[in-house]
Amino acid sequence: MEHAGAEVRRSLRTLSLCDTLSMFVLLVISSIFVFIMVLYLAMKAEQNRVRRKTRNRFLVEALHRDGLTRLYGREMGTLYMQCYGPTASVAMIMIGVDHWEDLVARKGTETAERLLRRISGALYLDAGSEELLIRWDDGRFLLLSYALTPETLKDRAERIDHLPITPLEPQRSREDVRTS
Repeated sequence: MEHAGAEVRRSLRTLSLCDTLSMFVLLVISSIFVFIMVLYLAMKAEQNRVRRKTRNRFLVEALHRDGLTRLYGREMGTLYMQCYGPTASVAMIMIGVDHWEDLVARKGTETAERLLRRISGALYLDAGSEELLIRWDDGRFLLLSYALTPETLKDRAERIDHLPITPLEPQRSREDVRTS
């Protein structure tokens, strides 16, 4: 009987040693897993912070307006496309002054800038609430609209082409300035 009791005590010590060792291993593995999760969450938080900072910087750049025409630039067009592009088709109408470089060379920069302000003002007043007019580059504008269908796009472009833009010199006709 005494032999059986010693055997039981020895097995309990071995069992408790195995239990202690397995608990220690489980604790170490759990700690490593928790450490990896904390590192992963910290990495995701840093990525979100950098993405938010970049997005904020991009938004600030998109809100800048062109000094000459007071229209938004290309960044706002990109933002418009990011907002409306995934949910609806966005129509784009590129509007340019024909022979812009020749006009600048012939009339001078100051006169060309006055003309650009007149054209941008007429386009801006004609743009609807669902449209965004941006200055693309010298002598060109881009009109973005999520409300135009393929059927109405051509009519809208023709309406833009026939906007009443006053010539720079009263004795000249609008034919001196042609948009397309």
